[in-house]
Amino acid sequence: MIDLYIILIAFLGFILFFFIHIVVFRIIPKKEVIKGLIYSYFFATFLLIFAEFIFIKHLSLLGFFISFFMYSFFALVYVLGVFGMMDSSLRIRLLTEIAHAGKSGIDSGALHQLYNKEVIISKRLSRLTNAGVINFSNGFYRTSNRITYFTLHAILYSIMRYLFERENR
Repeated sequence: MIDLYIILIAFLGFILFFFIHIVVFRIIPKKEVIKGLIYSYFFATFLLIFAEFIFIKHLSLLGFFISFFMYSFFALVYVLGVFGMMDSSLRIRLLTEIAHAGKSGIDSGALHQLYNKEVIISKRLSRLTNAGVINFSNGFYRTSNRITYFTLHAILYSIMRYLFERENR
């Protein structure tokens, strides 16, 4: 029965995070999505901890930590899966632009202007520089040693590549 409580609490914590982030996203500016996710996570975590200690008193400390880590894992998979894919996928961004245009549609010239190579590269470099992932100095871009939301994909990819790639012999 305790196992069911642990899974249920983790799942309910994720549902709580999901609804809180929807509300937060309606309030914050578009450029502060990462902050919104972080605020949503910590606010949902606070409410989850409060609910666990007030309403569910027969869960052990170990059960509490397991449910907390499961909830955190659900939230991380959601953020990396949904937002990582949406942020990096040009196809999804194009579909989003077309959907926002509504029934009237969007001019193909406008799409080409929004998504030409120079615009895409400059926007991504600006985003990575502002996030502190890369630095621009003396005409060169260099990676910083900071681990951020943006570098998590690259780190995971590098680990997977190291583990599964065969050497050419």
